[in-house]
Amino acid sequence: MWKVLLVEDEPFVRRKLRKLIAWEELGFSVAGEAANGEEALAEMRRELPDLVITDILMPVMDGLELLKAARAEGMSSRFVMLTCMNEFEYARRALELGASGYLLKLSMSVAALQDTLTKAGAELAEKHERNDLLMSRLYDDYYRQVWTAVCESGTGATGRQGAQDAECPPVLPVPPVSPALPRFGRVILLTQLDGPDALSPADVLERGALSREPGIWTGAFAADGLRTLFFWYRDAPVAAAPASFAALPGRGVYSHPVPPEQLAARWRGHLAEMRRLWYDGAAGWRPERSSASFASPNSPASPSPASPAGEALSWAAEKEAIQAFERERRDGLADALASYWRRLEDNRTDFRLVREAAARLDRIFASIAEGTSAADPPLADDAADSHTALLRLLLGRAEARLSATAKARESRTDHAEINRILDYLRQHYEENLSLRGMARMVAMEEHYLSRLFKQKTGDTLINHIQRLRVDKARLLLMETDLAASEIGRIVGFPNDNYFVKTFKKWTGQTPGRYRKDNGDAPSSRE
Repeated sequence: MWKVLLVEDEPFVRRKLRKLIAWEELGFSVAGEAANGEEALAEMRRELPDLVITDILMPVMDGLELLKAARAEGMSSRFVMLTCMNEFEYARRALELGASGYLLKLSMSVAALQDTLTKAGAELAEKHERNDLLMSRLYDDYYRQVWTAVCESGTGATGRQGAQDAECPPVLPVPPVSPALPRFGRVILLTQLDGPDALSPADVLERGALSREPGIWTGAFAADGLRTLFFWYRDAPVAAAPASFAALPGRGVYSHPVPPEQLAARWRGHLAEMRRLWYDGAAGWRPERSSASFASPNSPASPSPASPAGEALSWAAEKEAIQAFERERRDGLADALASYWRRLEDNRTDFRLVREAAARLDRIFASIAEGTSAADPPLADDAADSHTALLRLLLGRAEARLSATAKARESRTDHAEINRILDYLRQHYEENLSLRGMARMVAMEEHYLSRLFKQKTGDTLINHIQRLRVDKARLLLMETDLAASEIGRIVGFPNDNYFVKTFKKWTGQTPGRYRKDNGDAPSSRE
């Protein structure tokens, strides 16, 4: 509903205006009345009406002075002027000052007033749509600035190195609100995991979790797997209703009203709360901790900082899981992943890093598996909402890929011994492999095996081994920050020169150039 203020010194005219029109059917509600411009200006400051219908000639302050005063104070309400036959010069001046139109009081009819309101409503809708778009863009940029301040302070929030000290957020410098942005006195934050089921500001308001206030402005910002909702308001209180929050779907943390200068500190505190929610797996919404815990990094209410990310993320642990997957040891894979997940939990690793690790392992498993399509959807960042749920999901996808691999292998070639060699090479590609060793394994003469392998697979044994190793090296170059020389040794090349030469033979690039052309290496791990 658009709010309307009626300004007229004659009470019977105000009564007539109220009775002539079914205001709500046209999308308007009468928010107040005033007998002169001075009263109207005070009422406008309180109610912030969208439309002012005002007489031109009034005592104390006339309609033109009211219009000029409102514009001087930055009020953008639309104005429709009421005038008599002999006041057209005043009406003309009002239009020059930005009034939307005028009505003749003596001949005012329902149709004329309805037409005027319809026009004003269309102008208001267009203006609000334009202003909302501009304001959203301005505040989106503001959120990015604040988020950067949050992330760069202490590197604990989203930094990929250094101590994760988001449990003890200090008072952070927050970018000043631009003069171009509307000023609000308070803001309420809601932080949740991002995803298709994440709440929108409209969801929160419609479910009654916050008391609605006419001047409220909402916004949302998503980054690093989190979605934060903002509810800004000026003076009227907007209260969080804990009982209503308990009924909201999903899980997250919400704040009590805070001034804008506390936004960065509170937002960073929410990140620490979300980490706790990630590991304890508790459902529902909880209020943020006491504001006292945000005042100082030495606050006794703050738990000890988490360990640095590098102490929890471990290439050795990931490699153990990868090798179990390559060797199709389901129990070993489950044990390796469970052990890694316990390590991450014990160190209270930032859950965004955990989700990155899960996505990385899922990509590696997909690249190793047979019988799976390259178009298979990757593990989405928002696929699980807790540490335990993510482990279950990752392990389930890995086991499904192992099943697909076993099924695909059944029809690999029509020769059982060649299939046996292919399985062995896939599981032991990093070992010292040779034609002689494979011939002994299947009790065949070397030259015969060489010809048979080429006949059944279309390639030589040495080429097959080289391609296996290069494929594994390509994966490690993209998914880890291990040195190229170390990767060469991991996949089975005896020295750096042989690795570089072979890699270039199959890819046309050196390992270093391949890594550079295929994106930056991920964060440091053990």
